Amino acid sequence: MSKFTLGMYIRGKYIEDELIEFGGRNENSGFVAPDPMAYVKEIPLSSPAAMSDLYELSFDDVLDYLVALGGKLHYKTNEYMNQARLASHAASPLTEVLVDRAYDMIPLFFDRDRLRQMAERPLGTTEYLDGWVAHDMNDGRITHIRAFGARTVHIPAGNHPTPALLSIIRNALCRSDAVIKMPSNEPLLSLAVARTMGEMDPNHPLSKHITVAYWKGGDTDFEEKLYRPHNVEKIVAWGGFAAMKHITQYIQPGLELISLDPKRSGSIVGAQAFENDKNLREAGQRIAADIGSSNQNGCVNARVIYCVSGTEDDDFEKLKKLGEYTYEAMLALPNNVSTKPKGGIKGELADELETLLLDDEFYEVFGGRDNEGAII
Repeated sequence: MSKFTLGMYIRGKYIEDELIEFGGRNENSGFVAPDPMAYVKEIPLSSPAAMSDLYELSFDDVLDYLVALGGKLHYKTNEYMNQARLASHAASPLTEVLVDRAYDMIPLFFDRDRLRQMAERPLGTTEYLDGWVAHDMNDGRITHIRAFGARTVHIPAGNHPTPALLSIIRNALCRSDAVIKMPSNEPLLSLAVARTMGEMDPNHPLSKHITVAYWKGGDTDFEEKLYRPHNVEKIVAWGGFAAMKHITQYIQPGLELISLDPKRSGSIVGAQAFENDKNLREAGQRIAADIGSSNQNGCVNARVIYCVSGTEDDDFEKLKKLGEYTYEAMLALPNNVSTKPKGGIKGELADELETLLLDDEFYEVFGGRDNEGAII
């Protein structure tokens, strides 16, 4: 199978030169892309002063732009987005039907009210994005506060299309300059959106302050040249312990890490769930939704369920019944919400599950015999 080409986008300029080979996360997801070392001087924005054009925009101007962009991101009418969807079929941990559902939902992220809420939740008000806000101090002084953008590098997770999409939206809302590293398991989405931005309005400040490139994580030769305070003020990174540990070696005065660390997710089932069978079934359905959406690949998914329960034999029987109802509800989830895992259950997890299936003294396992997932 021939490898697809993963281009580079630098502030309005699309590049497919200086191509070298990269391996993907599975045998079908390798690709070729421009050598990042050949463009390491062009990728960062030379000076924070070059962001001045962004401050000619009002917050409503930013919303107008994003709403218009969202209307152009339907993969059925945008070839860049369709190419990204097909590349995700091969590279993503999600099955094809779940990838398609995620891409169907992309335009919804650009709803005007949703965008405004994304800005207002962390700030409380968007007036800090539009200018200096005066505050009277108790000692008679007046302070003025304003939110400024920054030159940033975004390293989104590739477990779902959402992180790459949020990186682009948040960069626009904050009027920042973004260098976005494409994840190898969601390789083309951020590039597809950037190219759409460039074609929609190539001279718009938001179109001119986005760069999308691929480099292999841990490429210290490249990263040592990019991750310097005169190039970048903030690194916004999603990832596990090893990825975060690696990035911290570059942190120094003038270069800050904003870490979106590995998730620690769970759900709590209250005591009332065990009062009767109706409640127990409903709890099982809710748990199935918590754990099953997008095949447990998302940050929103629970991995452990904590139950407020007693420890008598009758209590354990109710817990087993909850596990059974949860398993049944998980299998009943629609295919565009949850499917059998892509490629089945493999490796250490498969070995552990097989061991637990043989141990009926300490564990009760529902499912897990047909690569469909299990409740333990």
